[in-house]
Amino acid sequence: MSASSQDFWRTGTGVGVGTGLPRKVAKGRAQGTLLSSTKSMDNLNQTAASEQSSVPQIDLTNFDSPEFDCLDYVLTSPRSLEACHRLGLQPVRLLYKRLQDFELENPGLPVAQLFELYDQHEAERKASLSLARQEREKLMAAEEFVENDSAIRKQQQAAPLLSNGGTDSGNWESQIRRELADHEVQAERLTQRLETRRLRRLEESKARRDREHQLTEQKQQQQQQQQITGSSSRPRQRSQSTDALSSSSLGAVEPWETRQRQAEMRRRQEQRRASGTSGAALQDSADQLARASRAKSSQEAEERQRRHRQLKRRELAHRDRSAEMRRMAKRESESARQARVLRAQSATRNHELAMEKKQLSLKEQQLMQLERFRSSVERRKRLEREIDEYKEELRRYRELAERRAEEVVNRRSQQMARRAAAKESQRQAVARRNQREQERAEEAWRSQTESKLLAKQQEAAKLVEARNRERQNVRATAETAARLRASAKRGSDTFDKKVAQVNLVNSLGFGHEFK
Repeated sequence: MSASSQDFWRTGTGVGVGTGLPRKVAKGRAQGTLLSSTKSMDNLNQTAASEQSSVPQIDLTNFDSPEFDCLDYVLTSPRSLEACHRLGLQPVRLLYKRLQDFELENPGLPVAQLFELYDQHEAERKASLSLARQEREKLMAAEEFVENDSAIRKQQQAAPLLSNGGTDSGNWESQIRRELADHEVQAERLTQRLETRRLRRLEESKARRDREHQLTEQKQQQQQQQQITGSSSRPRQRSQSTDALSSSSLGAVEPWETRQRQAEMRRRQEQRRASGTSGAALQDSADQLARASRAKSSQEAEERQRRHRQLKRRELAHRDRSAEMRRMAKRESESARQARVLRAQSATRNHELAMEKKQLSLKEQQLMQLERFRSSVERRKRLEREIDEYKEELRRYRELAERRAEEVVNRRSQQMARRAAAKESQRQAVARRNQREQERAEEAWRSQTESKLLAKQQEAAKLVEARNRERQNVRATAETAARLRASAKRGSDTFDKKVAQVNLVNSLGFGHEFK
């Protein structure tokens, strides 16, 4: 598979950056057996081939090809678009721009400034293109490293190889890492060389722009001085200066010293005419000044021609350097293309080796799975036998435990029955003893109660008899008192005595007997 096709469909980032078409992602996954992985790779190749046939592949190496001038987009490669996106660069800024385009965009601008804009744009374009290509190379190296590393990890996770296979896989991984490290070192060196050349080109372009700017300023100053001198001179003197200028091969403006000498000559001629000098002397002096001026002008013309030839030589040298730089850039582009082809071939070989390793790993995995299945069946049978034996032992143990439990329960029930009978006999003996004691206590209480009742009855009889005697005594006393009152009443029956008698009777409690 070519590097351009890999560049088109390989997974990455930067979709929709700049001007381009959406990226198509196709991944093949080897799952299960070798047949599924082979089908996935076939589908992947078919997808990449169909995309290549339908959409032109435009990346940073072929975007300036004339066959893509009629298209509406600059880049279609996802990696190239991602590189531009990371650098914040618009792909349209990488296109070559002719000098006529600058003239159309800036009408009326001097040629020197147009060349300056052209050189500046070209330097920036080449520098941006170099940086974008370097970034694309970094992306390609990183993706190759990630893909190889992920393939190795998947292979290690799917099924570990045998001892020899594991050693081969480690050697293959270390070889890939060494190749990637060599590619990274080469890319870094190429980046440094391109950066050095870019800086050198920028310095040369800056020096050239400075020289052109100085020449432009000198020409402008000369034009201004010519305009000032021409406006202050006579018509005849302007014709002479025009003849002197036309004598120059390049038609350049005379220097400032020549114009000063001519002005001084004209001033002296006017002074001499004003002072009345003879015409012959004036003519001689004018001829001498004219010869001196023509000699000086011829020397200056030769100097200007020499400078013009020197500028021509510099321009030719600049063109040669530009052509050499273009040839160097072309050689570098060719070497980079060859390096990409080598990387693509190496990646293809690595992919084929990985597929062989994967096929071997899948076969070994199938054998290991079959062996594991057989061992699992044997383990299952052995486990079932052990489970049956364990169940039989458990059943016997349960029967023995049940018999022992029944014996223990019987013994305990008999012991409990004997204990209950003994307790019941003891309880009955205690109850009989308690009953006898209770009966004796009741008999003693009954006799004590009867004796107490008899004593109380006797005491009550005595009290009744004593009360009766007291009543009789009281009655006798009352009768005696009544007789005494009656006798006393008869003897002295006064009101005070009656009151005292009544009070006495009442105090003694016999007042009711007299009612």
